[in-house]
Order: sequence, then structure tokens, then C-alpha cells
Amino acid sequence: AASGEAFELTLVRAMIGAAKADGHVDGDEQKRIFDAVERMGLDAAAKGFVFDALNAPVDPAAIAATAATREQAAQLYLASRMAIDPDQPIERAYLDALVQRLGLPDDLVLQLDRQLAGS
Repeated sequence: AASGEAFELTLVRAMIGAAKADGHVDGDEQKRIFDAVERMGLDAAAKGFVFDALNAPVDPAAIAATAATREQAAQLYLASRMAIDPDQPIERAYLDALVQRLGLPDDLVLQLDRQLAGS
């Protein structure tokens, strides 16, 4: 990632940021995050990062700034979107702000949302 941290950790940070957008991480969101961490096969130090990130403030601009390519930007959006069910306006607003900062075109976001709906 552009920030120098492993991109897998950046994806986890994006998931946590989205989950915290409404002020708390509920049980379903926490499960999605921990499941993703397990699938990534992160080491103990990286898992410690996850616990630290759960307590850190959320900054969608900082998350978006880590994307070095359009593909990474799309992955950050997907990770964020997978972490939550944007049923609350604040979660939707967070995703919209992230999309804007990532510079993703609307048609790509629609395609990514369809991809998630199909999985």
C-alpha cells in the first residue's frame, strides 16, 4: 500500500473503518472482520494490529490515501462494503465519502455492489 503497511492490513483497516462509521462495531461486523483476518492467514503481530485498529479513530481520507492503484481502490471499497450492511444513513454516507476519496466511478461501484450481491 502507499502507506507502507501490508495491503492486507490496509484492507482490514478499511473494514474496521466502515464498521465503526455508525459509532460502534456490532457482533455481525466483528465476525466479518475476524473471518477476513482468518482467511488472510495473518501472523500474531498483524492480529494485534486488528485489535489496535478497533480502538483507533476512523479516517476515510487516510484509508483512501493508501490506495496506490485503481485496483487497490476497488479492493478497499469492497472490503469496506463487505464489513457492513449499509442499512443506516451514516454507514451509507461513510461508503459514499470513501468512494469519493477513492475516485471510483459510479459504474464501477455499481459493478462492485452487484459482485457482492452475487456472492
